[in-house]
Amino acid sequence: APAAEEAAPAAEAPAAAAAPDFDFSQLDMPALSSTMKEGKVVSWLKGEGDAVEAGEAIMVVESDKADMDVEAFEDGFIAAIITDEGESTAVGAPVALIAASEADIPALQAYAATLGGAPAAAAPAAAAPAAAKAAPKAAAAPNAAASAGGRVVVSPLSKKKGGEKGGGLDT
Repeated sequence: APAAEEAAPAAEAPAAAAAPDFDFSQLDMPALSSTMKEGKVVSWLKGEGDAVEAGEAIMVVESDKADMDVEAFEDGFIAAIITDEGESTAVGAPVALIAASEADIPALQAYAATLGGAPAAAAPAAAAPAAAKAAPKAAAAPNAAASAGGRVVVSPLSKKKGGEKGGGLDT
């Protein structure tokens, strides 16, 4: 299993809701590759209420490169599944909560309801327009540097093509 996977302690849970005052772990969407920004839960190999052991595969995640099994990092019980099968979420976002004790499952399910749902689904949608607005600004930056007398970095092939077509590097 990839070493990038990490179960966050309760102290790192979002401040939107008070974390329960008992031992549990939050399973976050792992970064399965260096270019992975979000992952899709292909399937859950364990369901809510199921006992899990450290090292046991509990879900399959589709990254930008491949489908991989994700393992539990400690013994416990799947208390709540936050990201359902077929759903995508950002790397580092909570996908499940694992209770140390079976008796803590109902409290963690209530806590999970404050983590998932509409706000989590709206966050990626809100990020898309912001990324689209940032892209034109990033594309305009080289022209601004050229007009200010800054250095423009161009590949040798681009220089050759520009020379063949009579274009300059400042256009």
